[in-house]
Amino acid sequence: MLPLTGLLASANQNEKKYSLTMLEKTRLILNRSGVKLRCMIADSQYSDKKLRGAVDVTVIPYQANQKRGVKGLLRVDKKFRTHGPEDQKRKYHKRPSIEAVYSFLKTQYSMAINKVRGLKNVGLLRAL
Repeated sequence: MLPLTGLLASANQNEKKYSLTMLEKTRLILNRSGVKLRCMIADSQYSDKKLRGAVDVTVIPYQANQKRGVKGLLRVDKKFRTHGPEDQKRKYHKRPSIEAVYSFLKTQYSMAINKVRGLKNVGLLRAL
C-alpha cells in the first residue's frame, strides 16, 4: 500500500474534516489509471455515515458511542484488539502497513521534527 494523495493542514484541524476531499482525489487518480476504488480501510476516528457511503466496501470500526449493542460490527477495544466479523478483522489488520509508509515519508520530508510554526510557513518550506 502506498498513499496516492496528501494534504497539509494545521495540527488543530480534525483529519476527518478532509477525509471526503482526500477520498475524491484518490478516486480521480485511480480513475485516470483505469482502476476503481473498491475498499477503504480507516481507523475509528473516520467512522462517519458520509464516508461509509462513499465507497462500496468500508472497513472502519465503529466507535464505542456508536451503534451500541449491535452485534456483527467491527470494533476495536482500548487494548487495540479487534472484535467483529473475521473478514473485516483481516482487512483491518492491513492498516498498520500504511502507517509505516507515512512514518517513513514524514522522516524523509523532515515533517516529523518540524520546528516551523504555521501552515503558511510549512507550505512555503515545501515549495522551496
